[in-house]
Amino acid sequence: MATISQHKLFTEQDVGDILGTSQFTSYFFGYYCKACFQTIAVSRDCFSQKQIDILLHGSCPSCTQILTANLSCRTVEVPVDTQFWIHPKISPRKNVNIEYPVRFISARALIGLSSGISFIDSLIGGLRSDSITLIKGSRLPLQIAEKYCVRAQFPEQLGGLDGRALFIDGGNSFDIYLFTSIVRDYGLDFDKALNKIIISRAFTPYELLQLVSKDVEQVFEAYNPQLFVINDIFNLFNQDLDEGEARRILRKLGYAIRKTSQSKHVPILMTSSTKNEYFQFLFRDYCDTLVEFSEEENQIRAKLVKHPSKPQVEIVQELNLQPYNQQLLSPLRTIIHG
Repeated sequence: MATISQHKLFTEQDVGDILGTSQFTSYFFGYYCKACFQTIAVSRDCFSQKQIDILLHGSCPSCTQILTANLSCRTVEVPVDTQFWIHPKISPRKNVNIEYPVRFISARALIGLSSGISFIDSLIGGLRSDSITLIKGSRLPLQIAEKYCVRAQFPEQLGGLDGRALFIDGGNSFDIYLFTSIVRDYGLDFDKALNKIIISRAFTPYELLQLVSKDVEQVFEAYNPQLFVINDIFNLFNQDLDEGEARRILRKLGYAIRKTSQSKHVPILMTSSTKNEYFQFLFRDYCDTLVEFSEEENQIRAKLVKHPSKPQVEIVQELNLQPYNQQLLSPLRTIIHG
């Protein structure tokens, strides 16, 4: 068993070493700081409101950032006999006087933006204002992303965000014909719908970093988009780029995306059609939801790999006979769920 006092930053691996190992595991609630990925606590049950308030009242013991803006929760797999673990510098039972600011949040903000594709919405839920989602696959992620962009324009009472979408295209693959089909399917005016999506293309990793880390600030000031999409985020990291340099850029991209999530409070959706598992592994900690799609003959296999509140699950859907870029525009039949 690891010695707690030896650790400054408790990663999930560190916590796993402290808790011990067991052939029987279960999914628990893991609370962590989004600024540095410091694990704050692991609990079988959700914290009480008082415990959450006390955590939020303090700062991260590693990076000292205020937890009010940085505390998040996700499911973690730990030994089934685990009871409770909390960072030794934090006590959730001390008495503090907490003043609650008045804040109004719409029900729609709690539910999040839906895709209108039933099996995807049941898999990951809505894209909430604090969510950073990565979906991987060959062709389907682009269809899903463009559908989110259209639905973001809907008024809140119809499940939308009543705003524009920012679409940064790292794969130069935005499909105007697909976008037109989605717009027509919802009976929207094409010109008005197109004017509500801001498209910017990157052709090198450095351009992508510039767009995501700096130019995005000007876009938010000018247009105030309510959805941020980065399409084919790993596509530009090819063999011509040194691996060390690629890691450096990806790390900066991750920090920039997380910073935008914390400051702008809009859902962030990333897609990837690249089969570079190493880069995707490096980037995994920068997102709180990860979904993988694979196409097998006339089926779609969707796997929820990571989610802040849901366990891993896999759904197999039967593909319809629509053209390849419109297969998600009509309902699909669920074959396997579990």
